[in-house]
Amino acid sequence: MDTGPSENSRVWISNLKHSPFLPSASKAIFWPPVRKSKNSPCSIPQGHLINIDDAEAAVATVARFDVFQLAGAWMKGDALRVSRLLDGLEEEGEEPVLLLWAVAEDIRTLIRLTAALKQGQNIQSLRNSLRLWGDKQTLAPMAAKRISINRLLDALKTCAKIDRIIKGAEEGDAWTEFKQLVTSLAA
Repeated sequence: MDTGPSENSRVWISNLKHSPFLPSASKAIFWPPVRKSKNSPCSIPQGHLINIDDAEAAVATVARFDVFQLAGAWMKGDALRVSRLLDGLEEEGEEPVLLLWAVAEDIRTLIRLTAALKQGQNIQSLRNSLRLWGDKQTLAPMAAKRISINRLLDALKTCAKIDRIIKGAEEGDAWTEFKQLVTSLAA
């Protein structure tokens, strides 16, 4: 007999900061509060006690995507999120040129970070010089450990190829190449 969700599966208000639609503190969220329409992007049954993963997935299906979310996802190694973000960015009509610039900058930063760490420098002393702020303070060192220097150098070469495709100097589909690049960095 099902006794309901476990204590670990509850979403508590403290886990979802600054959300105006949430009930008062220390109450679990029941999703959705009204009967789901057939056009609703959410597939969680009415009255279901959701966990934080359910909440994040529901928000991700309707949220606007941006390049900063993409950086966090591939540096974290979250290939599924990277795929969703890339599809969303493409559907929204985002041009790959800005995305490529941001990813190439992050790759260059990881190359510099890897080299500095191999020289024995401390991550705390590198944060300002490498502009590692916000989530990148923790994600960049994780990505530098996960992705080899050779893979980062190859990725930078791929960025140059995608740049040539965007500029029309080389044949190919910039979005396809970009998706392959970022997905491979997240793997």
